[in-house]
Amino acid sequence: MLLIPASAQAAARPTITGSISDSVALSGASSVAISGHYAYTTAYYAGRLVAIDISDPAHPRIAGMSPTATSLIDAVTVNVSGGYAYVVSKNRNASPTSNDDGTGNSLTILDIATNPAQPAIVGAVHDPQHLFGAYGVAVAGHYAYVAAQGLLALQPTVPDTSTGAFDVIDLSNPSSPSIVATIDNGALPAPWTGSRALFHADSISIDGNDAYVTASRAGRMTVINIADPLAPVIVASLADGSAQAPTGTLPFPVDVVAQGGYAYVVSQIDPGRLAVVDVSDPTNPHVVGSLASPALNAAYRIRIRAHSVFVSAEDSASVSQLDVSDPSAPSLTSSVTSPAHLNSTLGLDIDPTGHFLVASSPALPSETDALFPPFPLQPGGATVTGTVTVLNLDPIAVTIAPTSKPRDPTTSTRASFAFSTNDPVASILCSLDGRRFGPCTTPRSQRYSSLHIGRHTFTVLSGDPDGSVATASYAWAVLRPAPVVTRLRQGESSWSEALTKSARRGTVFTFTLNESAGVTLTFTRLAPGRRVAGRCVGLSHGNANEPRCTLGVLAGALFVRGHKGRNATVFTGRVMGRRTLRPGRYTMALTAMAAGTEVSLAKTLSFTILG
Repeated sequence: MLLIPASAQAAARPTITGSISDSVALSGASSVAISGHYAYTTAYYAGRLVAIDISDPAHPRIAGMSPTATSLIDAVTVNVSGGYAYVVSKNRNASPTSNDDGTGNSLTILDIATNPAQPAIVGAVHDPQHLFGAYGVAVAGHYAYVAAQGLLALQPTVPDTSTGAFDVIDLSNPSSPSIVATIDNGALPAPWTGSRALFHADSISIDGNDAYVTASRAGRMTVINIADPLAPVIVASLADGSAQAPTGTLPFPVDVVAQGGYAYVVSQIDPGRLAVVDVSDPTNPHVVGSLASPALNAAYRIRIRAHSVFVSAEDSASVSQLDVSDPSAPSLTSSVTSPAHLNSTLGLDIDPTGHFLVASSPALPSETDALFPPFPLQPGGATVTGTVTVLNLDPIAVTIAPTSKPRDPTTSTRASFAFSTNDPVASILCSLDGRRFGPCTTPRSQRYSSLHIGRHTFTVLSGDPDGSVATASYAWAVLRPAPVVTRLRQGESSWSEALTKSARRGTVFTFTLNESAGVTLTFTRLAPGRRVAGRCVGLSHGNANEPRCTLGVLAGALFVRGHKGRNATVFTGRVMGRRTLRPGRYTMALTAMAAGTEVSLAKTLSFTILG
């Protein structure tokens, strides 16, 4: 068996795998958040949320995008949670004397569950007073927590005047989000009055009942208890530096991730800095370790995986990896620098597998990007070209060929997997259902047979002599073959639901099963319709002259228990829900399913119920 050091993944050096650039859809790409195999990117100038398909990390592609919206112009941060994307947008100057042209200052909610490739706006809240310069967002439960920057340097000071805020937004109705609580930097409650605890609030990370907020211009990380979201309370505010005096461990803190009793904070300054803050007692945060390095110049976003921290840095056009296994002595492990791909890198996120990191860049090195402060657009709009880049955090990789994966579920008791690795000297091992890894059938394939009924998981592992390792898995279910339905017949093709002189009452459906099974009879009523815009729709006064068609309308269903052999079901029009089919023309589709099987092929017939 191949033995893999516990630190193997952390030791791998990230490499650029693929990228995509676009001057329209990704103009001013400012942030990124990953859900499934989509990276959702905010386009600051374009005013939309773009879905990037990263299922093939070497060839990311634009899969779709939301409509352009005023609330999405100046978008700076996106986070995803529970099938929704939450985007916050800052303000934009209207003129040399006005800091608000009506765009931004918003939280926008987009549905990314219904169609992940096409984010759909479901609701937004715009508030230039409380959300002035909205910049950071985190979601927990039915609430979104927003950090708003307020006024920037070199920016007009009217009409909006806030210098920073922490807002709580109720998401219980996504189509109508509402602000339910605010802590404003200009009106901080005692004992924090005048402390500037939220001066230029930039980002939020939530861990348990506490929100950790960076206040960059005050050189602070402020802890807010959100056990009661309607009444957030500042419980601590750690200060160690300021933008005016760039010393200490928090000279200009812009992003934070709180996890496992520590908060990891980066400062957007040269040289860039990482501070590790012990928050095991949220009321007494204190710095236990820090690191300053030119590789982190203008550090902007931070993400964490196991004991590795990844930081995007604007000025160094890089993504750096730091080892924080010893919180008191963080160390720089590696940096990936690429002006072509990572120019002024802003956004950063790690995919759910932990193998890939996605970064966003707002403009090419040859372009002038006036993203910050928020100057008004020049006539004709911005023409900067945004870039989204995928980095492999585990350079060694193994992939199961999609075409070799059995259907899930399947009735086949055999499977034959094909796989490949990007490391020619790597060892390849295989495992079925969590058993000990062992040699594969060949270096590139694995066969076995006689699989039992139930769930199975196949895993292939690739490991190199340096200790780097990668795995790929596929899970599927083996079901017994579906029941077979034959000889579906009916006693009468037209009948009445009541005994009359001209028609029989009811009918009898007969069918044969090869095994006992649950049987579902689904009834569809055939109604006259009209073809409008390529679709068959119900007849109405407005479309009476359109081409005729037959419209199928689901009318009800009936469930019966079938046994092996010939079955007979008397049917008088009564379906589940104590409903009775009304007179008309119908089709009936019969399917069968036994425990642990797929649904059988449907058998159909037609009949008419007389009035």
